Amino acid sequence: MNINKIYIKKTLFLLFLAMLSLPMVQIFFSFSKGKNLNGYYVKALDDSISIKGWWKGTYQLNKEKFVADSFGFRNDLIRVNNQIYFSLFNTARANTVIVGKENYLYEEPYINAYFGLDLKKEEKIIEKIYKLKKIQDTLRKLNKDILIVLAPSKASFFPEYIPDKYIKNNPLKTTNHTLYKKHLIEAGINLIDFDNYFKAIKNKSSYPLFPQYGTHYSMYGACLAADSIIHYLEKMRNVNLPYLYWNEIDSSKICRYQDDDISIALNLLYKPKTYTMAYPKYKFRTEGKQKRKILVVGDSFYDLMFEIGVSKNVFDNGEFWYYNKLIFSETEKEKIYLKTVNIKEHLESHDTVIILTSLPNMPSMGWGFVEKVYSIYYK
Repeated sequence: MNINKIYIKKTLFLLFLAMLSLPMVQIFFSFSKGKNLNGYYVKALDDSISIKGWWKGTYQLNKEKFVADSFGFRNDLIRVNNQIYFSLFNTARANTVIVGKENYLYEEPYINAYFGLDLKKEEKIIEKIYKLKKIQDTLRKLNKDILIVLAPSKASFFPEYIPDKYIKNNPLKTTNHTLYKKHLIEAGINLIDFDNYFKAIKNKSSYPLFPQYGTHYSMYGACLAADSIIHYLEKMRNVNLPYLYWNEIDSSKICRYQDDDISIALNLLYKPKTYTMAYPKYKFRTEGKQKRKILVVGDSFYDLMFEIGVSKNVFDNGEFWYYNKLIFSETEKEKIYLKTVNIKEHLESHDTVIILTSLPNMPSMGWGFVEKVYSIYYK
């Protein structure tokens, strides 16, 4: 960045601060309307004074937090501060969020995974693949199957917008993605690699597959991925499953679903402009089809598929084991912790198991599922 650009940014910053001293500041704040901040946040509670709390110093600390959280315009000032950093200095005031070129937003773990900075020891990967192979063999004896699905990564889909400092400091090298894929294929384990597939159709797709301000694939991309998984399962299990289809697509520059999940977490004064996104008006064809109970062990890349009804309408109300900790099911109204159920019974009540993982989660793929199931069948 040259000196003139730095000077302009500093000048704009000083002008912005000057605006805050004007009597019309309340009108300026009205853009955010005092709405609550997004992200994980626990507001401090007021503490009543006591002799014990006074001498321990806890009363003073709690009171200080309460006053800081309760003063007027606090949320608005935070949004103003975040907007200044974002608009003038291309910096995100949110944990792990990176502002790339042309304001493309990334989460840093995806950039680390793209450059192989989170590389797991190959012998550990081989050990996990060995256990996966044994589990697959056992499930086949029970007329069941297992499928590994690798979600696409925004960092590998849009490497051209990654900040130069990451590219200069981290030349491309071996990644967990390349090692896992190599050993999965060699072991003959069922696999869908959406990371490579999305890159292959990047310039052919009629609609955006990734949003500018979100970390997950777009709604349109999620529908394509769901359709591909359904067709793969049909061939693998020799069944005629219900399928997802659409005849219309709603185009909008206002992001929906997860398409702006990163920018929402930035807590800005106003939403940044982006390109037109596509939202299929999807339906499910279920007549004359054979539903199969499918269990999905996955991360947030399955959230949208679950939300639009893939588990309900195609996977026969199959369970979603979120990070192998929480069980979500269309038949249960409340969330269930996995540690409270009989894993073997739940597993064997399903026709097929899908392990769906994003690239940053590949070092811990399955989040203990593989090790736990292996210990059940091979004590």
